Amino acid sequence: MLIFWMKWLGIRGLTAALIAISTLGVSACHRNNVTNVPLGQLQDSSKDGERADGRPRWKSVRTIMVGDVWATSPDGKYVATIAESRLRVTTALAGPVLHHVAIPIVANDVIVTKLSVVCYKSLDPASTSVAVLDIKTGQWTRIDAKASIWSVIADDSGDGIWMACGDHTVRHYPKLDASAPGLSKILLSGFGGTLSSDSGGCIVTEVLPAGITAISNATKMRWHIDEENPKRVSRVIATGSAALYLDSIERTQPNNHTITSISAATGAPIWEVQHSGKRVNAVADKQSGMLAVSVGTPDARVTSKLYAYHRNGTVIMDGRGSGYFSPMLVGVTESGHRITVIDGQRGLTTLSDSGSTLARRMQLPEFASDFIVEKFSRLSTDDRFLFIQTATNKVMVMEALHGE
Repeated sequence: MLIFWMKWLGIRGLTAALIAISTLGVSACHRNNVTNVPLGQLQDSSKDGERADGRPRWKSVRTIMVGDVWATSPDGKYVATIAESRLRVTTALAGPVLHHVAIPIVANDVIVTKLSVVCYKSLDPASTSVAVLDIKTGQWTRIDAKASIWSVIADDSGDGIWMACGDHTVRHYPKLDASAPGLSKILLSGFGGTLSSDSGGCIVTEVLPAGITAISNATKMRWHIDEENPKRVSRVIATGSAALYLDSIERTQPNNHTITSISAATGAPIWEVQHSGKRVNAVADKQSGMLAVSVGTPDARVTSKLYAYHRNGTVIMDGRGSGYFSPMLVGVTESGHRITVIDGQRGLTTLSDSGSTLARRMQLPEFASDFIVEKFSRLSTDDRFLFIQTATNKVMVMEALHGE
């Protein structure tokens, strides 16, 4: 092949040579810096997905004012927020405020299960209790952990909670009602950091020493892996399909992300990709395990690009983005066939897994793309509700449209 091009350039002369070199240079500039092992065969999952028809995929339901912290139940039915030491609980759909009450303990964080709201103060040795509000009855109960509380999440069933505490324990409360069985707990070598629930139980990142531990619902160790220096696992992305991802950053270069697919059964690495940008957001579809990543680089010609990978590591979408399309990932729904993004300051856009635009852009007038907070968007486990936080502490509630 090289000999052919040398002969061709010799015949065509200097002008052709310059054109060829220019073309090759442009191609190199547009090549995405993504390492993917193994590549495998490209999977055209769009055959079973939707086709572009211009119909909207979301409709606006309502806007809810929130305080500094807010949370939704796993199914998206309830929204809870803390403001001025009071808890307010509403529904995602239009309706009256269900509860607006004083919290019986000092609390700066909140999570919601299917039927309860859990309030607590994190990382305070003097605050060892969580306050639990029964949404139906309005009654408060308390759980005293007798240790500082680092983090709390709803478990995969949505009925109970996982709790990481300052005494090196991770605890599981399968139920939160009065008749529930007592807690079970496991002792770790490090302190439990972030928690992520999956169908097998819970994945916890540890510090001092650093590592990742998978725990069963019966609080038995499934596996443990040591953290690889100089990387630090910033979060775990769990799915219901046994696909599990670690999002790691380099301590000295926090813009460099390595997203590693690992075995949910053993913790062994399977494949990984690297992305570098000031705004990297990764979401995995709960059903299919497909991974989508948006990479934002505000000072680049193309300020944001979108990537997608099959759960086996094959590339589905390799850097969709342009000067007219700046995708910032919001969520992946319907077994990976819908990818929803904020398109710069223009609004909400829905794509297929092959990258084609399914729906016309939906305007979001209150959203500012330069205002990004942790977990600015949340998606219910059944993909029905999408919650997007705006710059003015408002949460826009969107409901999915299916076949309308």
